[in-house]
Order: sequence, then C-alpha cells, then structure tokens
Amino acid sequence: MRVLLAIVLLAAAGWSGWWWWNANARETAIEDWLAERRADGWIAEAAAVEADGFPNRVDVTASDLRLADPEAGWSWEAPFFQILSLTWKPHQFIAVWPDEQQVATPYETARITSDIMRGSVAFEPGLALALNRSTVEIEAMRVTGEAGWTASLDRAVLATRRAAQEDAPANAYDFSFVAAGLALPEEWAERVDRAGMLPRAMEAAEIDATLVFDRRWDRAAVEDEPPALEAVTLRDLRLSWGRLDLRGRGEIAVDAEGYAEGELDLRVQNWRDALEVAVEGGLIGADVAGAVEAALGFVAQLGGSGNAIEVPLVFADGRTMIRAPFASVPVGEAPRLARR
Repeated sequence: MRVLLAIVLLAAAGWSGWWWWNANARETAIEDWLAERRADGWIAEAAAVEADGFPNRVDVTASDLRLADPEAGWSWEAPFFQILSLTWKPHQFIAVWPDEQQVATPYETARITSDIMRGSVAFEPGLALALNRSTVEIEAMRVTGEAGWTASLDRAVLATRRAAQEDAPANAYDFSFVAAGLALPEEWAERVDRAGMLPRAMEAAEIDATLVFDRRWDRAAVEDEPPALEAVTLRDLRLSWGRLDLRGRGEIAVDAEGYAEGELDLRVQNWRDALEVAVEGGLIGADVAGAVEAALGFVAQLGGSGNAIEVPLVFADGRTMIRAPFASVPVGEAPRLARR
C-alpha cells in the first residue's frame, strides 16, 4: 500500500512539475516574443501574461494587448487574447478573440465586435512553428469604421491545411472559406451596384482552393516577410447575391509582376444583370461594354440559354479577356494577387 501511495505521489509531483514547466515556458515565450517585436521597432505591450488550467490544460491569457507596426502603419488592440491547449498536446492550440477589438490601418481605424471569433491551429513539432492546419470560426461579426461605415457577417468558417496530395507542390495549402450574410459597407455596395439591383447582403460565398507559396507559413512568416503567392488551383468558387449566381474553377499562376496568369471557367446566371453591375461598378470599362455584351450574347446563344452562360476568363500580360468562339474580348486589368 505504501509503495502504491508513493507511486501515486511521485506521479502527481511529476505531472505538477511538468505542468508548471509547460505553463512557465508558454508565458516566457509570449513575453519574449513581445520583447523581440519591441526590439524590431514595434509597439508590443500586454498588461499581464498569465497561465492557468491546472492540471490538464495550459491556458494563457494576455490582457490589455496592443500590437502596432509603425512602419507598416497598422495596429491591433484587444482587452485580452487567449491561447488554450491541452497539457499533452503542446503543438495544438485554440485561440480566442474578445467580443470587441480595434484595428487601425494607414487608411482608417475600425471597431470589430462579434459573438464568436475563435480558431484552432496545429503546428508541426519544432521551434519554427510551421503551420499544419487551422480553422477560424466567426459568428455575428460587425465592423464599424471611424467614418461611420459598417459591414457585417452572419457567420463564416475559414480553414487551411498543408496539402496532403502526393503530387502537391512544396509549400501548398488547401484553403476553404464559407460565409453567409456578408453585407458590405453601404458606400462600397452602392459603388459596385449603382443600378440598385442587388440586396445589401450576399446570401453565400464559398471558396475551395489550393494555394502555393514560395515558402512555408511559419513563425518567420509572421515576424518577417510573409510568403508570396505563386499559384492557385480553384476547385470551386460560388457567389450567390440576389439574382446573381456565379460559379467558377480554374488554374491560375502569379506572373513576375504579381498579376494573375491563366484561365478561369465561369458559369454566370442572369449574366446581363451581372454585366450591368460590373460596368456600373467600374469592373468593366464602358468603352468595351458593348463588345463584351455582344460576345457574351453569342456565347449564350451557342449554349442554348439566354440567362446562363459558361465562359472562360483568360488572364495574360496583366490583362483580363473573355475568350469567345472567334476572338478574345479585353475586359480590363487582371487581378493582382501578389506584390513583387
């Protein structure tokens, strides 16, 4: 009996020592990271960094947190930020944001409120903290700018993981984004939809893709220069916004100037309404609108439907073109996906 008791006490002491060491290491790591950022010229402050959750959890809370990069012109302030984990899974965490936070950019400062904003992340073992997978969940988010504009989101889930396919390129990540009830700021919505055909909020937006970067996402990607996007395999794109329904897929690379290069196959329901929105919003120049409408009308006739079309968008040399049966019609500038 005494031997059994001694074993239990020894195990309890060992577990307690392990928990204390783990908790102290987490606190020290965050405090050291803040100090390193200050040495780099950032503003990086926290009123307190404390760990609790004994015996089975190590939950670290940074209170009254403020991060700012004066050179880049952005800052983030929050009453707290939590990193939660199980004691025996030191490379898997749950991150919890507060229900109110503030973000400033060189353009404007915005207040963010939400009912839920939390995420889970798993790193590969090692000091580099290379990302293996992550998920962020948001519910009832509202963003209010200092100029009075507002944007809102009913719910969204963003997930990413290291691409698991055997033939996947190095530094490839599967990416998924699903959102519902996305309402743009009123001024932005009016700029996009000057004809007033669309409701304020998008019913659904979904993206399923693989993104390839020039290097992996890890600790250095956050502390220094983030990885540059090199290619996108878009398996499924869906946007439902009032009468408009857009689906797409394709293979896109990023050229030397950072512009999209490749082809995107689109299926557009109510394409005439979509064209009017694109022209009114400045996405398609008025000087080419007539040619674009004629080309799309011909494609629709070939497809046997007056309301829905399937048409490829071609990105090349920094330009976007619609590939019609007998010619390619220029639409405008190609999307810029990276800064070189």
